Order: sequence, then structure tokens, then C-alpha cells
Amino acid sequence: MNDEIRVAVFEFLGQQLWLAPQKAIFWKDKNALILADLHLGKVSHFRKSGIAIPNHVHDEDLARFDQLIAMYQPEMIIILGDLFHSAYNYQWQEFLDWKQQHDHIAWHLIKGNHDILPAALYEDKNMEVYADRMILAPFVFSHQLVMCHDSDPKYYNLTGHIHPGVKLQGHARQQLVLPCFYFGKRYGVLPAFGKFTGLALIKIKSEDQVFILAGKKVISADIPVGYD
Repeated sequence: MNDEIRVAVFEFLGQQLWLAPQKAIFWKDKNALILADLHLGKVSHFRKSGIAIPNHVHDEDLARFDQLIAMYQPEMIIILGDLFHSAYNYQWQEFLDWKQQHDHIAWHLIKGNHDILPAALYEDKNMEVYADRMILAPFVFSHQLVMCHDSDPKYYNLTGHIHPGVKLQGHARQQLVLPCFYFGKRYGVLPAFGKFTGLALIKIKSEDQVFILAGKKVISADIPVGYD
């Protein structure tokens, strides 16, 4: 059985995007790693409410993050919101301790609706923070959709927030819902990076391009792509 990680190489808007099964994009032209919706601290948030979520969930997310950084050696990391799920808890300090080994990288965070920590906690830790969008042509990065293309159509909006997924139909009425990368006409959505997140089914139009995360592979749902 081939257990090798297979990354879909997506040529888009004159840029080369490597869509990784670890739920991130490596933007080769800018040597940047892009991901969304880590929701760190969510485990501790729920445990305070008496819901027994295993502590190791976020450890697995950071281990996967480590793997991506080791694979691609990015100069820049762009997080499309919801880095941290809740108010301050000990898991924020765990994240900062982990991040210290990667502080040679330029970190950028576009704040999401769950990023409610005081600004000083972000700014003191080698992370540039944006209120709602970051522009690096040809993309506008945001957490939720920003209709920037209405005033400046040269930019394409890459977002997070909705945790996109698609439903696959099998024999005997079998169904399977898997996370995906979604690229519509005017905007694209990354899968949620955090393991402790749900999925929202998206409606796919004929002109959309969707890449499904299937284990250690990324599979195009509608167009042929190369693999690396």
C-alpha cells in the first residue's frame, strides 16, 4: 500500500499553490505557508464546561504544523483567523512555547471571530496582526469573506471560517463527508486546520474547483492536477 503523502499542485492566477493533505497551502512563489482555523485552546474551553475532550488533540495539531514547517521551510506563515478559540487559558502559553522554535519565520494573523485575546498578547510574540484582511497580490487574505473584488477585481479572496466539506456518495447509500479546499470564481476557502472542528457542506457550482482531502492524499473533484 502506498502510504506516501501526495500534494496537489494547483496552478492558479499565475501562482503555484501546493495543496497539502495536512490541511494547509504552501504558496511556492512567496515561500509562504497558509492555514486557517486552528482553534487552539478549544479543548480547555470545553473541559471547563465539564466536557471531557482529550488534551492531546492540540498536541497532534502542533505536531502536524511542525511537519509542514519541516517539509516546506517557509519564510512566512499566514493564518486566516481563529488561531485561538477562546479567552486566555494555559494552552495559549503552550502554543507560545512551541512557537519559539519557529520565530525565525514571519508570522501573520488575520483575526477571526474567535480571536478575542488582548492585542498585546499577539503583538508581544513576533506576530503581525490584521483586523480583517491582509493583501499580498494576487490575493486578499481574510477570515470571513470580504467583498474586496467589487472595488478592486485584481485580488482574489482566500478565506477560512466555514470549515468546508463535501459529501461523497457510495454504493448502497453509503455517504462520507470529507474536508476540502474550495476555489470559486471570486473566492476560495481553506479547510479547518484544527482537528477538533466540524465540517460545513458547501454547494458546488459547475465552474468551481474543489480538492478533497482523503487521508494522505489531495484529490481533485473536477479537474486533472499534477502531484508532487
